[in-house]
Amino acid sequence: MDLSILTIPGHLPTHLPFKQVKSGFFNLSTVWSGEDPLADSLTRPLEIPCLVHNTQRDGPIVGITAAIHGDESNGCFVLANLFRELREGSIKIESGVLVGFPVVNIEGFLQATRLWRGKDLNREFLLSRRGFVAEYARRFLHSYVSQLDLLIDLHAVSRVHKSALHIRADLTDPVAVRMAHKLRVPIVVHQPSPAGSMRHAAFSEFGIHSVCIEVGSALTLAPDQTRQTVAGLAEFLGDLDRPTPVPGHPLSSRSPLICGGVNWVRSPCAGLPELICSPGEIIEPGQQLGKVYSLAGDCITKVIYPVSQRRGVVLSQLSAPGAVPQYELVRVGWLADPGAFAAPCSSWTRGRRTAAGKGAAR
Repeated sequence: MDLSILTIPGHLPTHLPFKQVKSGFFNLSTVWSGEDPLADSLTRPLEIPCLVHNTQRDGPIVGITAAIHGDESNGCFVLANLFRELREGSIKIESGVLVGFPVVNIEGFLQATRLWRGKDLNREFLLSRRGFVAEYARRFLHSYVSQLDLLIDLHAVSRVHKSALHIRADLTDPVAVRMAHKLRVPIVVHQPSPAGSMRHAAFSEFGIHSVCIEVGSALTLAPDQTRQTVAGLAEFLGDLDRPTPVPGHPLSSRSPLICGGVNWVRSPCAGLPELICSPGEIIEPGQQLGKVYSLAGDCITKVIYPVSQRRGVVLSQLSAPGAVPQYELVRVGWLADPGAFAAPCSSWTRGRRTAAGKGAAR
C-alpha cells in the first residue's frame, strides 16, 4: 500500500462539521490544546487520515472505518479504490456526505500489528477505560464518529484463517437490516456489536446504526473480496434515497444467506489439519470437514460438523499448517429464517439521542 496517502496536506480542527467540508483528503487532529497527552514523542499532534466526498446535497452522513485493528489492511484498499472511483466519476453519490477513515489504529497499522500499545482499540470505547488508547478512542468517537448517521466498519479475520466475505450486524435493528441488504454481501450474520467496541458505543451514545464487513484475512491481500466490497458500497451509496424492495418478505429475491449466530468446530487433538470444506460452502450436520494427521502422516481423527448443530455456512477456516487441541478450525454460521429478524426500514431513521440526552428506544 502507498503510505504516501498518510502525508497528503490538509488539516481539519477537531469538531469541524463534515457537511461544511469540501471533498478531499485531510489529516484530522486529535489534539485539543498545546500541551496534550495525545501528542507523539516529538510533541507533534497525532493525526487521523480522512477522506471526504461531499455532494453538497442534503442527505445522510455515511462513515466507513478501516484498520481499527492495525493488521487488517484490506479495508484500506477498499476505501482507496472507492474514493478513486468517486473522483473518476465511475461511482456516483446523489446526496449526503461520505467520510472514510482508512486507518483508525495508526500505530498498529504502521507496525503491522493488531493492537495499539498492547490494547485492542476496538474494546477501548468504554467510559470506564483509562490510558492513552482509551483517550484516543473517546476523542475519535466524540469528535468524528458522533457526526455520522450510518457507520460501516471494515474488518478482517485473523491471519491464520481464510474467510468468505460476510457482514456482521444486529438483525433486530431494521436500519442495520436495510444496510445489510443494500450492501449486497452474500452472507449476513446476526451478531450484535460487543460492549467496548466502536459500533456499540456509536449506537449506545449517539444512536448511530452500523454494520461490520469482514473482508479477507489480516496481513493478506484479498483483491476479489475488495472489488466485491467496493461494488456493494457503490450500490449502497447510489441507492441511499431509494426504497428497499420488500415483496411481502423482509428481504427480496436477491437476499443473502442469513445466519442466526456462529459456532466453532474445534480440533479434537493436536496435529496437522487438512480441511476439505471451503469458505462460503453450505454444510450439513454430521458432514466431514476434514482430517487431522500426525507428523508421521497417519490419520488421527476426522473433523466432523456436529450432528447437534444446525445446517450452516462456512464463514472462515484455518489456513495455518498446525493445530493444538480445541483450536478453532472452522467458523460456521448457522442458517436461520430471515423472517425471524426485523424487516428493513423503508427510510433511513437516525435514532439519535434527543437534546435532553435520552437514548434511542432500542
